[in-house]
Amino acid sequence: MKIIIFINSGGKVGLGHLTRSMALVNAFKKKNHSVKIITKIDKHTDYFLKVNLFKFKQLNFTKMNIINLVKKEKPQLIVFDSYELNLDCFKNLKKLCYIATFDDKKLSGMSADIIINGLPEINKFSYQADNNKLFLLGRDFQVVREQFLIKKHKRMNFKVYKIVILAGGLDVSNKLKTLAKKIHMINLSKNITSEIIIIVGPHVKLQNKYFKNPNISFIQNPKNIHNLLFDIDLAISASGQTLYELAVLGVPTIGFVLSEDQLFNLTTFANRGVVKRVGNINNKNFIIKTCKIYSSLIQNYKKRKKMSFLAKNFIDGKGAIRIVKEIEKKLKL
Repeated sequence: MKIIIFINSGGKVGLGHLTRSMALVNAFKKKNHSVKIITKIDKHTDYFLKVNLFKFKQLNFTKMNIINLVKKEKPQLIVFDSYELNLDCFKNLKKLCYIATFDDKKLSGMSADIIINGLPEINKFSYQADNNKLFLLGRDFQVVREQFLIKKHKRMNFKVYKIVILAGGLDVSNKLKTLAKKIHMINLSKNITSEIIIIVGPHVKLQNKYFKNPNISFIQNPKNIHNLLFDIDLAISASGQTLYELAVLGVPTIGFVLSEDQLFNLTTFANRGVVKRVGNINNKNFIIKTCKIYSSLIQNYKKRKKMSFLAKNFIDGKGAIRIVKEIEKKLKL
């Protein structure tokens, strides 16, 4: 089957859509499908894909550009991982091939043939019934990069030796810098020696010279992030795609939101006891609240162990495999 996948990433959107879509691309390729990757024009997306050795093309996502490309390539299926396409565009494309779309915002009016929404609490009752559509809903269809499925989380350490702070692809470096320093001060007050690692996206302007402390460091756009996270004892993370990857590894996590679309993730994970919630990173009390929760967790081994257990049993990360299987059935391949 010939497939085109359109991805909106970079800038204010971050890189979560991109990492998710790349996992789906790999799952399709393993079943010998031909996949062409099309992204919006963005230098950080360009950098990420080149570093990870993906072949791709960048395009200005106008209605006519997309329709003309689909007419030229003649795929059997197109997949969208973008919030920006409108209903009119979908209606025109539907005449040409099957359409699948990631629908995190539950835009149920989308004229797609296949709706993918891996949010944990989403089910068939969240959408208007339509027997002509294939609904792939809930945590069984949550896509996680395959690297995270290979490793199982190590045995939980009694002490917290490594802490990671993650904010996806967005630049919130000033907040990260302040938070890292506050956490280090807490460690000193409790006579704890821990390594604090800040992982940032490709465009974040943050330098090691900001930290006159060997216990605080940053890594920019790591290629093998799964290896880094595998050894982490506690994470402080934005609530986008990374939250699911941390859950698969069983890393106890303090979660925050960078934008409104992450709020559902954070609320669901917090309600299940998988993460501790601190709210929006722009709140005035963000640093204080995060430090308070951090302080309580670093000396509570039983609580961290329980969070790790709940996380690993909440998300298995095999959504991409299931999505490909269901689409093949839908298209009778």
